[in-house]
Amino acid sequence: MPYEIQMDNPDCKGHAVVKLDDGFIMGCHETHEEAEKQLQAILINEAKQKEENNLDQEAELRQVDRTPPKFMQENAQRGLDNLNKAGDGLTDKTKREARQMANGEQISIDKIVRIAAWHKRHISDLDRDKTNPNDPDTWVASDVAFLLWGSNPWSAPMKAADWAERKIAQLVSEGELEPRKEKKKKKEFRLMDKFDKVISISQTLSMQKRNTILKTMERQTENRSFTFSAVEQRSEDNTDVLLFTGYASVFNKPYGVFDSRGQYNETIKPGAFKKTLLEQDDVRFLVNHDGIPLARTSSGTLQLEEDDYGLFVRAELDPSNPTVAEVASAMKRGDLNEMSFAFAAIKDNFDISGENREVNEARLFDVSVVTYPANPWAGAKLRGVELENLHKELVEARSGEKAAEVLESFINKVAESNDVDKKRSNPKVDLLKMKLERDGIR
Repeated sequence: MPYEIQMDNPDCKGHAVVKLDDGFIMGCHETHEEAEKQLQAILINEAKQKEENNLDQEAELRQVDRTPPKFMQENAQRGLDNLNKAGDGLTDKTKREARQMANGEQISIDKIVRIAAWHKRHISDLDRDKTNPNDPDTWVASDVAFLLWGSNPWSAPMKAADWAERKIAQLVSEGELEPRKEKKKKKEFRLMDKFDKVISISQTLSMQKRNTILKTMERQTENRSFTFSAVEQRSEDNTDVLLFTGYASVFNKPYGVFDSRGQYNETIKPGAFKKTLLEQDDVRFLVNHDGIPLARTSSGTLQLEEDDYGLFVRAELDPSNPTVAEVASAMKRGDLNEMSFAFAAIKDNFDISGENREVNEARLFDVSVVTYPANPWAGAKLRGVELENLHKELVEARSGEKAAEVLESFINKVAESNDVDKKRSNPKVDLLKMKLERDGIR
């Protein structure tokens, strides 16, 4: 015991409480009982002080080490050495924090939280052609940004974020950081009062899906129309069938567009519909993009195919359908001679001037015969009289004089049997001209 009670201490008349290591008198009392009380109080106070000191030491040992690891220090310094590639969006705060990181200084708790969030928000910036990590001249702003935030964008773009997430967990565990609050999930709406559980869920989901599709189409759908058609009719397998064929779109032929983005020239590129065709999207054949489908891919009555010229359409139409009869009549008279397609651009780009747009990938919603044109390069026909033999002759001829001779002969034959006013354009001739254009003869 480091203290004792002495009754013969020369400096105390009575009972002295003395500290043994240096003889210091803690108190002098008239009775032994009073000295015992002081001694007990001293011992209790020292024990309490020792416990508090131990807690402080443990807390100091438990404190989360926020020193950036070596890889983050090196990445930050590499970013600082190439600030000329950082772009205009770099802030002074980011540069200051990067210098602290490069020097190995403790990273603030706020910065650790922001490191984790920043990486999640910007990882999509790396969805591009890779640059050369050993050639700074090839770097772009996002490369330098990832370096300044502690990660290597080429080999380990989320490594600093992973470190930050571990530190956040430790900080929360040690009470240095409040746990992140989870967003409350919205309650599902169920029509339990009118339907049983299974039916209500099914109808609710169907309604939500339909509304989502409609809103998406309203926001993204674009319509493009093209002039040219020819009308004929044939019987297949002893059954009257109107076989509609033509091009709903053609490739590499610019046409003018005026919409909410302004006035510009648009070009559909080869392969634009490849994904739609591979994924077998359910495409409809309509009139003016509206009404009951006259054919559709899911029923096998509509077939779509990409060739070197464009998007080829083949639709089997029911002649007993009043709408089909109206379309056939209007096309035969030359009153309806345009095609169109409704699409959502998945991948497209404008040039620097903003006057030219290329559509590289599109999702199809429908192909239609329409009233108003937008591009004179696409066409449609209801096929009956076979033009392939004549077309084949022209393709084989290739010679300008020979091709012209075959074409003129065909025009004369059609003119002799044509019941339509000769002043009007002949759809059969127009169809042949389109095929010649496609095959590079005209």
